[in-house]
Amino acid sequence: MAKMTAAGAWMGVALAVACAASCGGDGGGARRSDDGGVLADAADSTSDGGGAAACEETGDFSGPQLRDCDLPGACGRCMWEKACASFLFRCAHNEGCVCMAECVGSMGVAGTASCLGQCGLTEIPPGFAAWVKGAADMCWDEGCGRLDEPLADPAATPTDGSPGAGTDPDCVFDTNLSYDPCGPVLQLESADRSLCARIERRNDGPGDDANTHWTLLDVRVGPLGQVCHTAEPAEQCWFSSHHNHAEWLHVSCGGLHYDLDISPGCGKMLNPDSVFRLHAFEGGPAPQTDACNPTTDGICPIVKPIELFPVE
Repeated sequence: MAKMTAAGAWMGVALAVACAASCGGDGGGARRSDDGGVLADAADSTSDGGGAAACEETGDFSGPQLRDCDLPGACGRCMWEKACASFLFRCAHNEGCVCMAECVGSMGVAGTASCLGQCGLTEIPPGFAAWVKGAADMCWDEGCGRLDEPLADPAATPTDGSPGAGTDPDCVFDTNLSYDPCGPVLQLESADRSLCARIERRNDGPGDDANTHWTLLDVRVGPLGQVCHTAEPAEQCWFSSHHNHAEWLHVSCGGLHYDLDISPGCGKMLNPDSVFRLHAFEGGPAPQTDACNPTTDGICPIVKPIELFPVE
């Protein structure tokens, strides 16, 4: 099978990510490797709530057990093509996760429970929850099938710090703007209206994966009074997924790293009933516009994912 451009660009993703170092490192974001991949450097920690200790609990990132994405089965082949980065970054460092990915690659996500037994595991291994969600989001129609509910990663323990990294009072919502899931501006807020997000984007037309290609232009995000604002291209990127079924926004702002999951997004399916989930982390790789990660890529979660809703 011929390699797709996006998959090839991610084949060089570095596998030596030390989570504890990421929480206590000296910063620097991501850098390019000689073969075009992305090397994940340590990211600054902005939390004083024991983040490094919590980060050490997220699994063994000492070295990889698998060095490429050549997984078996129809589901495995689709993930190899569409989400190699997700597998290498989140899963390939853990032997149990590698076994689960190979098993689900053959059986689809419906075989997750059976695969636990086949791999001799009693709980979901670190990294697998993000990988299997990616499989269901991007390859549901190519052998993987759908996932009824996202799996909980037992190793992803929040530090219970503040997800705010700025000083702006709010997200400067336009009260005259009605919600349009396919529009250039998304105005979102938490159920209790204590946290907001304003997303400005550009529709660049048809993409390379039977989708619409979006470019992220401007982001405001955070709790009221701690909203962070960035319009810097080097601090944000938008991953336009297969059929726009599972979009990811990655933003580095004020020392924190934010990932926003939009499932499904607007593209092949117009006016989708989207679900928005915001993830906030103490650090993560610098967003790469030309190689945006197809899954959450932050390191050391601050809070559990926060569901956001359109401002009506």
